[in-house]
Amino acid sequence: MLAIVISANLISCAQTPAKDANNGYKAEQEGWLVNLDEAYALSKKTNKPIMANFTGSDWCGWCKKLDKETYTDAAVQKKLREEWVNIKVNAEDESKQGTFDGKVMTYPQLTRSFGVRGFPTLLFIDKEGKPAGAIPGFLQAKEFARALDYYKQELYKKNIELEKY
Repeated sequence: MLAIVISANLISCAQTPAKDANNGYKAEQEGWLVNLDEAYALSKKTNKPIMANFTGSDWCGWCKKLDKETYTDAAVQKKLREEWVNIKVNAEDESKQGTFDGKVMTYPQLTRSFGVRGFPTLLFIDKEGKPAGAIPGFLQAKEFARALDYYKQELYKKNIELEKY
């Protein structure tokens, strides 16, 4: 699957995130943040990259399949828990906001700014807060684990293509 490289600068808000038992930050479901600015804060605090799952509302069948088949895989869960800050962005939620390129935007605006055109889209953001690449669509657990390793190791910076990794 072709990785789409996105280059843009991200600047996170300087707000103090709400705290709870999920790595000290508020989560909608176990292991998944729902606030982009909190994800940036946790990424900075833990020196981990961000894996952002851009999803639609309840109508997104491929999103549900990703939740049911890919994110439940033990190896994938371990990588996400230990190596990444994870966020699910409901791209249709006008009530949530996040910061991109120094501007506070609603999640639908952020989705367009990141170039997301369909759901699910997996956006990988490096430890410096810059988009590293995006993969549109569903991935099987093995493919997804490979993509996590690829982006974690920052192989895109060495001009190694994901398909050849």
